[in-house]
Amino acid sequence: MKFRQTMLLNKTKKGSQMSYKLSTESQKIIEKYIEAGYVINPYSDKWVKAHEGVELINDQSENLICLENLNFLDNEYDQSYRDHLLIFYVESHNEELIKDLSSLDPSIRHIFEEKDGGMHWPNFLFMNLKTGKVFAVGVGRKYSLFGYDVEEYASEKESSINSAELYEIYGTNGVYLEKLKELDYWGLIPNIIQNLELYANSIDEWNDLSQDHDHDEPYTDEMNECLEGIELATSALTLYFPRIDMSDLNPEDY
Repeated sequence: MKFRQTMLLNKTKKGSQMSYKLSTESQKIIEKYIEAGYVINPYSDKWVKAHEGVELINDQSENLICLENLNFLDNEYDQSYRDHLLIFYVESHNEELIKDLSSLDPSIRHIFEEKDGGMHWPNFLFMNLKTGKVFAVGVGRKYSLFGYDVEEYASEKESSINSAELYEIYGTNGVYLEKLKELDYWGLIPNIIQNLELYANSIDEWNDLSQDHDHDEPYTDEMNECLEGIELATSALTLYFPRIDMSDLNPEDY
């Protein structure tokens, strides 16, 4: 796959704070994929209006998505959080999407160039435009979750992330994830990560349990729990990306 060489995200630094500034061309690319259903800008009036009344539940909080709560955040924190977070669904067989994402930044391009070397592509990218953090997360070998800072990965720096503790706020990932989640007052990042993990674990366990199951017998309690987990995770992830192909989350590497 041939990638564009022009990079469209401009990094700026104020003190120790790094941030991204979108060029006109990058804005056009992002708007193109917002309309196509591959990118969301969740802290925007448009996205909130489309999801009015939806309840998001995760380990940290329960939040009702509505304009009233968005206005509450405006009054509580001012509007600096608005439009700060872009979330990308990476559909692996969509070559045009991969090329366009790769044109945004050299670090992003690097992760898609690496697949030929046996690396899994991420399923989601989280871009915090205020803090300059771009985080990749996906389902890897044996349905285990992986995650990394895109810039660290591209520069081969020691990773700030322990993939075994992706959904933990504290512990080894505490400092990094807190920076990534800065201004994510509704906890959308951990919500997606936790549901991706639930989906991967449920599918993995289902495969193990169903392998030796007599199809003439009713499902066991454990099998029903797996199906419930798959259904819950699918419902949560399609809330963000209705066009998501859940089979695309299968790593095809056992």
